[in-house]
Amino acid sequence: MNIKNEVRARKIYFLALQIAKTKSPDFAKVASMLQEAAKLGSNDSNYALASWYLSGRYFTENWSKAVVYLKRACNGGNSEACFDLAVCYETGKGIEQDLNRAFELYLESALRGDISAHREVARCFWHGIGTKKNRTIAHLWGDAHKLKLKKSNNKATS
Repeated sequence: MNIKNEVRARKIYFLALQIAKTKSPDFAKVASMLQEAAKLGSNDSNYALASWYLSGRYFTENWSKAVVYLKRACNGGNSEACFDLAVCYETGKGIEQDLNRAFELYLESALRGDISAHREVARCFWHGIGTKKNRTIAHLWGDAHKLKLKKSNNKATS
């Protein structure tokens, strides 16, 4: 995305958030703005739209449409989108079930810092979901999120 589109997309995204937080938000307008920002390449807008389709909160629940937006946001580096897309692949909701791809996405999300994904990577190794069962590595991943939390807590007290 070029810088001009990036700036425009961010402005539209933040304006949409402001409208959404008003007393009587016009969610049709917010959705239209998010879709415009998403077309310009806004990962945040792609993830917001995906979340709305997953939850059925402002749109009719539609996992297939959510997957389209999750893929875009994940490809743009959004760790939460990678996590949610992994869930879709693992459960087969909105996309054909693919346990190997689910594991890869949990791993990508974990490496991007998503703590919940650390537990999912550990679970996948523990049960052999999308990867070879390895309980030693499962324990390491299970403990990794604790180490990360301790490290971040130590930074705050240093």
